[in-house]
Amino acid sequence: LGYARPASPHFTPVSVQEALARVAGLVEPELTQGEVDLTVQVDPATPAEFKADEKQLEQVLMNFIRNARQAIEEKGERGRIEILARRDESGEYVVIEVNSKSCFVKAVH
Repeated sequence: LGYARPASPHFTPVSVQEALARVAGLVEPELTQGEVDLTVQVDPATPAEFKADEKQLEQVLMNFIRNARQAIEEKGERGRIEILARRDESGEYVVIEVNSKSCFVKAVH
């Protein structure tokens, strides 16, 4: 029985907007079934492209989003997942954050 080795990364220019839109389109049906909203924001200072392995990037983001969805669903609440792309403090790298939040409805008296 052989074990598959992870493929070596193939770095190419990747559009931040296109990569995030593609991932959002793939996971959106799963999220709407579980009453989870998805928002994607790209800070205007973020470079339009950066070098990455596009397939690996998409897989990692999909895994983070699915993990966040499962955490929200385990609480039995409506929730929101936010993806934010921005330039890091040094200006050298692109940072992509995946955050999850449960939404609470508060009664106003």
